[in-house]
Amino acid sequence: MVRKISLIILLLFIVPLFAHDYWLQPEKFILAKGETLAVHLYVGDELKVDIERPLQKNMTPRFELHTPDGIIDLRSLQADSVQPVVKRAVDFVGPGLLVMNRDFAFIELTPEQFSDYLRHEGLEEIEALRAKMDKRTKERERYARFIKSLIQVDKNNQGELYNKVVGQKLEIVLLQNPFLVKPGDELTAKILFEGKPLPDKSVMALYKNQQGQVKVFKSITNKNGVAQFKLTGPGMWVIRLVHLLPCKGCNDVDWESFWASYSFWIK
Repeated sequence: MVRKISLIILLLFIVPLFAHDYWLQPEKFILAKGETLAVHLYVGDELKVDIERPLQKNMTPRFELHTPDGIIDLRSLQADSVQPVVKRAVDFVGPGLLVMNRDFAFIELTPEQFSDYLRHEGLEEIEALRAKMDKRTKERERYARFIKSLIQVDKNNQGELYNKVVGQKLEIVLLQNPFLVKPGDELTAKILFEGKPLPDKSVMALYKNQQGQVKVFKSITNKNGVAQFKLTGPGMWVIRLVHLLPCKGCNDVDWESFWASYSFWIK
């Protein structure tokens, strides 16, 4: 019994080490014109923050703020290693879409750790694929991140930036404006991989209420790549997923994964 309990505790500790999400979290999702926008880049599991990352330009080929007036290249305007990753006054009115891409990082896992990771992420199709492969003593993976966050400046919540396709490798596209829906409504999100709908994919919506409690909701995309969630309350929501594939033509890694998240606020 003691050994089983110890194993459970160990697995709970191990899985988050390589199954972390990155998400952008503004201190305020709704601001007044001229107010300072401060945005944190957090790392954790199910919105439990383990690390706050600074802006790492060597790992961040793209960091932008899309506004009704155009695109602001935050990567070039922000100093390297700043934390939070954004701290600047907003000089526009309407929605703003933050877009960040993070380049590949690398990890090696034991077969047991990799299996735990697949179960944690609901990647049963990869576990079935592995069963047909030759056994390996380690699983080598490279992973990249594609992150969005939606803000609103003043009371102008109109515009189509919430559903803008920005060309990320793995991209979450909201199909309703979160500033116009309310608790009890349903919200749908389209998942694109390399610009095409990604069907039969496990997607999670993480909800942190105003008391700091986190709830996790799961959905499977339909043939059009659309996942659907019921908005159970006001506060911060993050839609997230991971897409894992064998790394074709790669000599130094076996797998490549693409992680996406999109944070927004429900009034």
